[in-house]
Amino acid sequence: MCDIYNDTVDRAYRALAYSENMLEILRLWLETLGDNERDKRNSNIATALITLLEPVIMELQEIDLLHDRYKEQHTGK
Repeated sequence: MCDIYNDTVDRAYRALAYSENMLEILRLWLETLGDNERDKRNSNIATALITLLEPVIMELQEIDLLHDRYKEQHTGK
């Protein structure tokens, strides 16, 4: 059971890192877009992806907090 728990937490950490990197890339892309029609469409796409990604990041951060609380309760660290 401990291995499954540790593997799950490790995967959550990796997913959080990937998600945060993706969010940063989307924000950088959004900053480069101008006011022409094509850029407006791309801006809408980037904004939609950011909107979908932000709650995923919040949930993964919550897993990190829960893991820290679990460690405190069981190891005192």
